[in-house]
Amino acid sequence: MIRRSPMVLNVLGKARRFQHWVGEALAHAIGNPTEEQKSQPPEVGVQPYRDMPHEHFHS
Repeated sequence: MIRRSPMVLNVLGKARRFQHWVGEALAHAIGNPTEEQKSQPPEVGVQPYRDMPHEHFHS
């Protein structure tokens, strides 16, 4: 088993965190197609009329 010094482990930990940060930044900048498909707005066009109008008579 190879023993690594604390300084080497610290550098490796920072490199892994940096790699994770770069991956998150790229995913945010480019976009994730599966997430974008889930958050699509409703289709624009003619929508069914569902409101039930109330008649108000004033005497």
